[in-house]
Amino acid sequence: KCEVNELCEGIDNALSTVRPVLYRNTDIIKTKHNEKYLILEAVHFELFLPDRPDLRFLAIPMNDRNVSEGDYVMVKEVVPLPFDLPYINVGGNYPIHWLVTDARLHPNCTDSFDD
Repeated sequence: KCEVNELCEGIDNALSTVRPVLYRNTDIIKTKHNEKYLILEAVHFELFLPDRPDLRFLAIPMNDRNVSEGDYVMVKEVVPLPFDLPYINVGGNYPIHWLVTDARLHPNCTDSFDD
């Protein structure tokens, strides 16, 4: 078993190379076809720079469990969005191409905070 820390407790390294990636709730909401999508931002800039700007922001369907700004979300699986959402402009245009299909709030970081 992985013994790096408690976050990977119970994960057998021989079973899978899939590991969750940490994203943060931005409190940005995009709407398409009368559905609301919360936008998550990658916590580690190494994930999306310089060659994967499409991984900086992800969309997740809006619900009561993911509405607090600053919450950390462990994302395990994404699929291509079946439609376009508007770009996010933060020092450049970042596309939103991915829809989160498997994620959960980080157990130690569910309290919201202000930057």
